[in-house]
Amino acid sequence: DRELYSNIEIALYKSRMERKIEHLNAVLRALCNVSQLTTTEKDRDRLLKGACENLIGTRGYHSAWIVLWDENGKPVTAAEAGLGEDFFKMIELLKDGKLPICGEKALFQSDIVVTSNPFSICTNCPLAGKYKGRSAMTVRLEHGEKIYGMLTVSIPRELARDKEEQKLFKELAGELAFALYSIEVEEKRKQAERALKLER
Repeated sequence: DRELYSNIEIALYKSRMERKIEHLNAVLRALCNVSQLTTTEKDRDRLLKGACENLIGTRGYHSAWIVLWDENGKPVTAAEAGLGEDFFKMIELLKDGKLPICGEKALFQSDIVVTSNPFSICTNCPLAGKYKGRSAMTVRLEHGEKIYGMLTVSIPRELARDKEEQKLFKELAGELAFALYSIEVEEKRKQAERALKLER
């Protein structure tokens, strides 16, 4: 009996580890794709949309969404993949100056916010129904002293608190934030050039 129980335990552990490795490989592929995108895409909105699509395209995450805000905390743009029309409700919430619980927490900390069961916890979130049986990870997009916005993904529950998973997710957020910073710097440079031309 003990041997049978032990064999079942080993088989379950092996199955969990295989799923974890498969998932991390999918996340690594997404990270590579997003990394490549950040070096080639100079349009902010296309960058965000492409990042979200890449995050779900490798099957690393079930859904992904990004919102950027201005210095006053007002949303300036958003992108999603895997959520469809339900995301319009989130945009309305953001336009009303409200953030979902994960967003409020992410705004005030640089660590990843893990929401184990958004379906039952996030009562004010119009996307909660999309997370049934899954967890969410949210992180703010920041470079230097500036916070550009936040990124949220839907992930299998058993992987949301995995340290390797979180490390990759944080790396991804850093890449995106740096790309946003680079786009901003380039835009300022172009504005300065235009201003110089007008002065002549």
